[in-house]
Amino acid sequence: MMRFTLGGLVLALASCVPHRFDVKSVAPRSLGKTIEAFVASSNPEAIPELSPLRDGEDVLSLRRALGLALLRNPDLAAYSYEVRAREATTLQAGLRPNPELEVEIENIAGGNGYGGVSSAETTLQLGQLIELGGKRLKRKRLAGYDQELANWDYEAKRLDILTATAKDFVRVLAAQENVALQNELTNLADQVHATVNARVEAGKVSPLEATKARIALASARLQLKSAEQDLRGMGLVLASNWGEPDPGPIRVIGKLTQVQALPPLASLKHLLQQNPDVARWLTVVRKNEAEFDLTKARAIPDLTLKGGIKQLRDDGTETLVLGVSVPLPMFDRNQGNIRGAQFQLLKAQAEQTAAQNQASVSLAVSYQNLRTAEDRVLTIKEHILSGAIRAFEGINEGYREGKFALLDVLDAQRTLFQVKSQYLEAQTRYQLLKTDVDRLIGQDLYTLVFDQGGEAR
Repeated sequence: MMRFTLGGLVLALASCVPHRFDVKSVAPRSLGKTIEAFVASSNPEAIPELSPLRDGEDVLSLRRALGLALLRNPDLAAYSYEVRAREATTLQAGLRPNPELEVEIENIAGGNGYGGVSSAETTLQLGQLIELGGKRLKRKRLAGYDQELANWDYEAKRLDILTATAKDFVRVLAAQENVALQNELTNLADQVHATVNARVEAGKVSPLEATKARIALASARLQLKSAEQDLRGMGLVLASNWGEPDPGPIRVIGKLTQVQALPPLASLKHLLQQNPDVARWLTVVRKNEAEFDLTKARAIPDLTLKGGIKQLRDDGTETLVLGVSVPLPMFDRNQGNIRGAQFQLLKAQAEQTAAQNQASVSLAVSYQNLRTAEDRVLTIKEHILSGAIRAFEGINEGYREGKFALLDVLDAQRTLFQVKSQYLEAQTRYQLLKTDVDRLIGQDLYTLVFDQGGEAR
């Protein structure tokens, strides 16, 4: 049985994070780690779950839809280039300053025996800037945190794409179920129409009832066409997640019926730290700490050492030349930038707290909405749907025996399919809301349910 999860079925959210000097690599999220090998395949076209769809031939699973999105989504590709760019910036930040070559020629084109170049004295020397205060290591550390933030942004984008794809898949499956429901309604309306015609021909009811039944059948056929058009539109939206502009008819496979007993909200809150939108703020704070340290280090003057050879004019003797230069921090001690970096650090800490609070509120709201959706699904399934089915079957049978009027049959039929539509809508909403919770906690909610001994309903 297929399970709607972003954990058990989602493609891998592989970390793909290279070594970053002294900066700890971003840990992979729990959400969707199980299919990393597919994404890393050197020949994804050979893997059915990652091969392109063939027009009208394939049945699309959630696993395959997520695989195609993760492999071919153009927005995700753009984020991967940003990660590579930050890697290059980190490499550049760790390089030492280049030495300088200096050539100086003195006593050219002067008077009193210094005319032309015959009396010139040449000095050739090399200079090297010596960074003090650990500036290079601190600069490299700061660039490493920038790279880590790029990885967090990339992972957040992957989760967004996988979540959007899963939601679109749910909508396509719901639209597909709606087409089946409208087909059932049309077939039932056709059966009622045939029953009414038989009773009209037998002279048991008025021909007016045949007209009413024909109108009900025509209305059901219109609803079926509308449902088929909605399904085609939903399929286009789903295929856009992997950049396919014209996928043709899409058929998906899955079930909307699985509902699990939810774990307590308190057991989910600590999982918010797995959400990259929250986890990234620890890196932001550390980046600002590194920026503060580097800004303070820039107040320490750097030395420039010089050494070379000078050729004397009188006899061509070569002598060594040594020198050192250092700025005098009399006026500019970088005090303004230090003060600004300190406030930026305080700002990052406040934003981290705000992000954690916002995520906690979002989880509480999404969890409550999911709980409400769960209650609605179970209520319709256990107390409403079965009664509507029994009522329609009884009235339909009674109509054949002349116990009920056609109006009673049509009313029971309408009630039954309204309830079935409500049930489909409730199931769809539940799955969409569960996907939101999975995104917030960075983990498959059902995994927690099974760990706690929960059972499917």
